[in-house]
Amino acid sequence: MATDVMAAKHAEAQKRYTQRHPERARAATLRWRTGNRERHLATQRARSRRYRARDGQKSDLMNRVHHQVAVAKRSGDLVPQPCESCGSVDVVAHHDNYGKPLAVRWVCQKHHREIHS
Repeated sequence: MATDVMAAKHAEAQKRYTQRHPERARAATLRWRTGNRERHLATQRARSRRYRARDGQKSDLMNRVHHQVAVAKRSGDLVPQPCESCGSVDVVAHHDNYGKPLAVRWVCQKHHREIHS
């Protein structure tokens, strides 16, 4: 029990340090990853396996749909429109239903984040 409390306090202290000194924390992370390359890659592979096991089918569908949108944009079948909320021309395609791959809403990054929050 005491080690859980200590681990939580340590994690909080690390978070505060990272927030106060982001450039130092980034540099330390890069140094660790460079010195522990195999361990870092093994961790990344394990995370990827867990993600695929959990969200594999959903992410496969999303990737296929995003690819279909990209192809349609290149061919001119799908033309980006200004953001439906603010009129910005820097837009992304938002899918309300991945079952309809080319039925998209054009929204800027700001409003896309709002839709997903």
